[in-house]
Amino acid sequence: YSFPYLQAGNYIVQAEKTGYQTLMQAIGLSSGQSLSLDFNLDALPQYFVMDRVVGSDNPALGIAGAEVRINGYANFECTTDDAGSFFLPAIYANRSYTYTISSPGYQTLNGAFNLGNTDLDLGDLVLSEVAYAPQNLTAMEGGGGSQVHLSWEAPMEPDSGWLHYDNGDNYSSFGTGGSLSFDVAS
Repeated sequence: YSFPYLQAGNYIVQAEKTGYQTLMQAIGLSSGQSLSLDFNLDALPQYFVMDRVVGSDNPALGIAGAEVRINGYANFECTTDDAGSFFLPAIYANRSYTYTISSPGYQTLNGAFNLGNTDLDLGDLVLSEVAYAPQNLTAMEGGGGSQVHLSWEAPMEPDSGWLHYDNGDNYSSFGTGGSLSFDVAS
């Protein structure tokens, strides 16, 4: 590196690279002076972060294939194994991180942790199951009025798209009671 044509004066020179300690050095530069600086950057310590991802519907069983994203000083991504566990072996120490964990059928889990100077086991992280309502629930009185027989069809996970609560009739317009503009998907 070189910085030609610097004016005489006092400067603070900083050397930094991801994964290494930042170093700063104060220098004084006279007119016409040439100066050489060498920096030896020490690698940041790294530790592992691990945990197991489970669902609220069955906390004894890990969720395989959950996507784990860790963001902070550096970003990391992985997928949980068949037991719902993940292991990231080289996370930079003494930093704060946020995490996002997602899996189909579960609400996304967001959280944060500080990694100090030791390995970190986050323990079981629980994703809340998305509970969809059953379809076509019917209740019939039975047993002389002392019992109710319930029947239903399995819930259906909605596809992405429009969500509506109506009688199923298709209308091409609706009112807002005021002036409003909409973009309608076709």
